[in-house]
This record gives sequence, C-alpha cells and structure tokens, in this order.
Amino acid sequence: MRPQFFILAGPNGAGKSTYGHEHVPKDTIIFNGDLVYAELLQKYPDYDPEKLKGGVPARLEKERDEAILQHRDFAFESNYSNDLAIEITDIFKNAGYQINLIYFGLDDVETASLRVDTRVALGGHFIDTDEIIFNYEEGIQRVRENMHRYDRVKFVDTGIRGVAPLIAYYLKENGKHAVLNSNIGWFNSQFDDRLLEIAIQRINDLSSYDENRKSTDQKVNKRWRPKR
Repeated sequence: MRPQFFILAGPNGAGKSTYGHEHVPKDTIIFNGDLVYAELLQKYPDYDPEKLKGGVPARLEKERDEAILQHRDFAFESNYSNDLAIEITDIFKNAGYQINLIYFGLDDVETASLRVDTRVALGGHFIDTDEIIFNYEEGIQRVRENMHRYDRVKFVDTGIRGVAPLIAYYLKENGKHAVLNSNIGWFNSQFDDRLLEIAIQRINDLSSYDENRKSTDQKVNKRWRPKR
C-alpha cells in the first residue's frame, strides 16, 4: 500500500488544525507552519520576527524529507493561496505517494475574519485582514484549478463549530464522486460545478482508454492469429 500525502487546505480560521487529524490516518505527520513559527517566536523572543519566518520552510523541508525516507504518511496545512501547495504535492507524487486534497470550507471572508479574531483573543497569532481576504479568494481559485491533480479530493464543512462533516468527495481511480450534503452554500457556489466537471472528464478518459485498449487487443489478436 502506498504511503499517503494530504494537503489540508482552506481559508484562515476554517479549522484545519482543529479538525485535520480527524480526516487523515492515525500517526500521520501533520506539518503546521503557524505552530512552527509560534515555537520559534517563543524560543527566540529577541530575534526579528520577519527573519524567524525563514525557519519555517527549513523545518518543512527537513520533516518532508524524513517522512519520504521512512515512507510515512504526511499532511501539510495550507491556504492553497501560493505555489508551495502544488510544489510539495508534486514532490510527494514523484516519491510514489497517493496524493489527497482535503478542503475545509467556510461560507465567507467575514466568518474567517471572526474566527481569526477569536483565536487572537485566546492568544493565537494575528493575521491582517487583507491577507485573510487574499487567502480566501486565491485559495478557492487555485483549488478549482488544481483539484484534478489529486488521487482523492474531499470537502469538509466547518461552518458550525464543533463538527467537521464530509460533504463531498471525488476518486480519480474510477471517477466516482458524490455530494453528501447539497445545502452547503460555499460548496455549491465555488466547487460543485468543478467537481462534476472533473469527474465527468475522468470517466470519459477512462472509457476512451478502455475502448482503445480493446481495439488494440483485437488488432493484435487478429495479426498474430496462429497458423493451422
């Protein structure tokens, strides 16, 4: 069985850290860049915070390489708003991993901002409003553009605190897909059409492959029919 890589994607405040472990196998290594940065700030309180950010990708590279070497399941939390999500996906894919995308969704930017405000009040890290908006909107766009890359895609709704139900999924191996809850606003407006599109395309691709293989087999059998 292949080891698995997971992108735990979604906007700020969507509960990736809170619920991510519920949707990956037990003992999966989960890399949370925000926690790593917080650890560095605590360890080096007199150091320039901006320079400390450079320690996060260094730690990611180290843990990533160790996981691949040991063939361990690995998950990476991301807003999916920059190229890093795709780059690390390709690294694990090329290492023979099954690649999975799990998107944790919220209805709007306002909800994301309120979640971040609550987190800050409890001692969590601050995120600028413009960054929250960018991560929300750009993350959605990039997930739409790249979800076809993944072997498995899942959508999880975290609009209600305390629960994180699976609401839709897609399996690349056979094109199977399903929407388990059709009343989720953010999914209906942002991902429903795209999920159906890639599923239909995948099913068509598989059908074409089967037809071509049958045609090739028939030609080979006819060409190499044994003499009597």
